[in-house]
This record gives sequence, structure tokens and C-alpha cells, in this order.
Amino acid sequence: MNNIKLNHCSKTLSDRRMKKISYQVQGSAKEPYNITIALDGTNISCICDCPAGSKGSHCKHWMLVFEGGKQKYIGLDENQIAEIQSWLPGSNLDEPWQEFNKIKDQEKQLMAEIKERKKEITKKFKVAMRG
Repeated sequence: MNNIKLNHCSKTLSDRRMKKISYQVQGSAKEPYNITIALDGTNISCICDCPAGSKGSHCKHWMLVFEGGKQKYIGLDENQIAEIQSWLPGSNLDEPWQEFNKIKDQEKQLMAEIKERKKEITKKFKVAMRG
């Protein structure tokens, strides 16, 4: 049973037992936010007490851990970050995470196109004003 693979994940079933990592992030508030990321089989749960997280929404404080983003972590080291990131492939968050990243890539492309279009329109304003 230890050799059964989970989807495209390199982890075996025995590696996917219940795990939990808690830490803090110094966000915009005076007090740091408390975050807990837990793995139970292939299910990841992420809890943060920031305003967005308190409403049950995703928040940047736990999402940046999966992205490898820089934050002011308290009680979280690079090994724990790598461990948390290793939970994502084959988990319940894997597919929505991939979709989220595709949308972010599309957003970057659209923002670049908008920026270029604004330059073109600005040139037209300059020509029109010389008139």
C-alpha cells in the first residue's frame, strides 16, 4: 500500500497522513495574523484570522506560501514552506490552484495589452491636440 501513487503526485499514501503547520505572518495589522495549513489525506485546509480569512475566503497569507512569495513569516522556516508546497500536487486544491494561476497569467497579458493600448491612445491625443 505504501507504493500507491496519488494522481500525479510523487507522495505515497503513507506520506499523506494528517499533518498541520501553524505560523504567523506580520501583515498590515498591528498584530500578526495566525495561519494554520493542514493536510488530511489529499485534503488541504487553510485557515487565517485576517479579515478575508475570517470570512472563509482565500487570502494572500496562506496563498503566498504555496506561491513561494516573500512575507514576514513568524515561526515558519524554509523546510516547512517546502513541505507545505509539496502537499499541493494531487490535493483538493491542486486543480483550483492551476486555474487560478492560468487566470493570473491571462491578467498579466491583458494588463500589458491595456498598457500598450493606452500608449497608442495617448499618441492620438497628442496628434489631435497639435491639430
